[in-house]
Amino acid sequence: MNGPMESQMIEAILMQHGPTLRRLSLEPSEALSNTRVRREIPMTFTEDQILQIQALCPVLEKLTITVMRDKSSASETVIYKCFSKMESLRFLFLTLDCANWRIGRDPTYNVQFEGDDQKLAWNHSNNIKRGNVKEALINSTVDEGLARSIWEMITQNKTGKRLERLKLWTRHGGVFAHTDAHPFIDMLA
Repeated sequence: MNGPMESQMIEAILMQHGPTLRRLSLEPSEALSNTRVRREIPMTFTEDQILQIQALCPVLEKLTITVMRDKSSASETVIYKCFSKMESLRFLFLTLDCANWRIGRDPTYNVQFEGDDQKLAWNHSNNIKRGNVKEALINSTVDEGLARSIWEMITQNKTGKRLERLKLWTRHGGVFAHTDAHPFIDMLA
């Protein structure tokens, strides 16, 4: 499944087909529209939803799923640990979504940064701060250390079959808000 989705839709499908699923791909995205300003934030998977997949799909061997990056925060790492409870899981493909969808879409979002990170990143930036750009670069970086850390979080307490393959991919590292201008980072301002 890819495209716009909601947790109720996924739950209904998994209730019906989950007990026999061996492969599952869940890739939420926003609805495409050129006629209106986008305010929706694509669905992100929570710990409870991953545990629900685990409970409803007992023979699942291959999973492709999107995980929101948040600088390896506690809420992000708990998602990785949930995969260790999937007893039949052997192949895992994680798309690490590095976008900050809240900028420009959530009117209550106003994160505060220290020093120069509080300054606007672009001349016409729709409130994109240098700190937002720094966080996007941190989230987009996948090196051996991060890959090994995710692997160990999953395999250290893995129940059932051994995880054979972990594939990581990043996307949307430079996605903030919709802007009509072609932004550039003015690091000298």
